[in-house]
Amino acid sequence: MVSNTLMRIVAPCWKPSVEGDNSNRDGDVTGRADGLLWYKDSGHHVNGEFSMAVIQANNLLEDCSQLESGPISLLESGPQGTFVGIYDGHGGPEAARFVNQHLFENIKKFTSETHGMSADVINKAFLATEEAFLSLVQQQWQINPQIASVGSCCLVGIVYSGHLYIANAGDSRVVLGRLDKLAKDVKAIQLSYEHNASFESGVARKLLKAALLEAAKKREMRYSDLKKIDRGVRRHFHDDITVIVLFLDSHLIGSSSCQGPLLSIRGGGGTPGNFIT
Repeated sequence: MVSNTLMRIVAPCWKPSVEGDNSNRDGDVTGRADGLLWYKDSGHHVNGEFSMAVIQANNLLEDCSQLESGPISLLESGPQGTFVGIYDGHGGPEAARFVNQHLFENIKKFTSETHGMSADVINKAFLATEEAFLSLVQQQWQINPQIASVGSCCLVGIVYSGHLYIANAGDSRVVLGRLDKLAKDVKAIQLSYEHNASFESGVARKLLKAALLEAAKKREMRYSDLKKIDRGVRRHFHDDITVIVLFLDSHLIGSSSCQGPLLSIRGGGGTPGNFIT
């Protein structure tokens, strides 16, 4: 699942910013489904706005993802923040689902104990989640041996008290969008190719479509034909894909005490495993 070496890949990063407001759009917090696609084009979190999309390729969706906005500790009156997690399961969905259910709770636990967010808090939460999953495997492998062969990548971003913390164990990618005010454009950092994004509703779905267009191009087929391929067979063309985009309001992220909409949303819009299976 994750290793002690990868546990060290945790760092606080300087924050990007974008103008925003606290109005509520697309009130259905569960998002919408369109065939193998699930998406929520726009919503609000404590520090700004977000967009989220998931596309299924496997017979059973192996990706899990979540966005949690509100108290970042076990105390409801505690500091506010935003947590984003994307978990790319392999060999089955069990490990990704486990991380989806336990990692954020461990983050809140250790944040409460240390009275703040830090790289050490995230390290401890990763390790506690891994140890709990390994314990589960030991308990169940004789009656469910398949559970010993599953795993999950883990990509986490936390906005807390004016900082963005990133933790990555696996081959998922974080992209930092920096606003170029002179060019009136957003430049992507840590990508191997040039990429521009605009601050508009549905950007996660558009990024997901861009990935599918690239998959179709590599197979020398049309995007419209790729969309017709059902799950399972679709896995030969691309993996499950999850995209979450956070837009950060510079007026909101400077303080961990700011109040905003409480939010808990899981990729697929419901209980892990109930999405288009």
